[in-house]
Amino acid sequence: MSALTPIVRALFMVALLCVTGQVSAHVRILLSHSTPPYRALADSISAYIDGQTFSIIDVGSPGPDSDTPGSDTGMLNIAVGSRAMDYALKTMPNIPLLATLVPSNAYEDLLKTHEDVLKPGKVSAVFPDQPLERQVAFVHLLMPDKKRMGVLVGQHSFQYVKPLTRLASARGLSVTIGDAREDRIPDAIKDMLAGSDFVLALHDSSLLTPNHAKWLLYMAYQRRIPVIGYSKTYVRAGALAALYSSNDQIGRQVSSMLGKAGLRPRYHTADIKLPKPEYPNEFSIELNNNVADSFALWGIDPDLIADRLRHLNGKGIEP
Repeated sequence: MSALTPIVRALFMVALLCVTGQVSAHVRILLSHSTPPYRALADSISAYIDGQTFSIIDVGSPGPDSDTPGSDTGMLNIAVGSRAMDYALKTMPNIPLLATLVPSNAYEDLLKTHEDVLKPGKVSAVFPDQPLERQVAFVHLLMPDKKRMGVLVGQHSFQYVKPLTRLASARGLSVTIGDAREDRIPDAIKDMLAGSDFVLALHDSSLLTPNHAKWLLYMAYQRRIPVIGYSKTYVRAGALAALYSSNDQIGRQVSSMLGKAGLRPRYHTADIKLPKPEYPNEFSIELNNNVADSFALWGIDPDLIADRLRHLNGKGIEP
């Protein structure tokens, strides 16, 4: 079953309410793509609710059995991915929207794009990316002897240069920026690596292609510079480590947020007040031991680092 499926399980709380008649209005899950992981997600939901008042829509290719695109009725839309969020804001601006799997920078960009239709308390999100402060604390705890941090930024992440530099400076770290906004990825990586002891990879949809990640990991490894990623996939591809939130962890937070939103019997759209967007409350650490050995970075203890991050942030971490 797809790795995305745990998020759906956390949303079953709402689905079951719909099925049992405790919620009279309609809830949609909007999927950004028709790729197998998203289809598996939709199949899992359909199996639990049997196609009743909880519907699944692939916004890329709506079928004859799905809602009519642009139908501005229902109680709540849940967007899985940036494309689905954009679709919801374009076609159903009056329906409260909770976005998931939308990085914070992409979320802010979409709000600016659709600012003319936004209504207070009607759009929110649980972000998949970690707050900058937690990321900087993580790399500092991971490699306390390395002081020069390289960061590749694109169209969506350039806004983080100043706050990231400020947070890094507070921990005795300098920052070398690789500016990839003009689609000069290899040159930007080369410039960044020239002044870096390690690289912190940021969530940025303009930099998330497999080719970009491959170039970064390959060029960094050639220069004996470790890369810190933001997902287990990045670590499997050759990054030293990653601080990330699993689908299960994000799903639990989505479930909690739906409760805060006021999903109650016989509630309607006007009754739902979404809380402010949230970064992940829970997080996990993945370490590539082979990469650590190749860089002679021995003695890294992910559990100890997790405990220290939990103390710093007051947040839990899965055992």
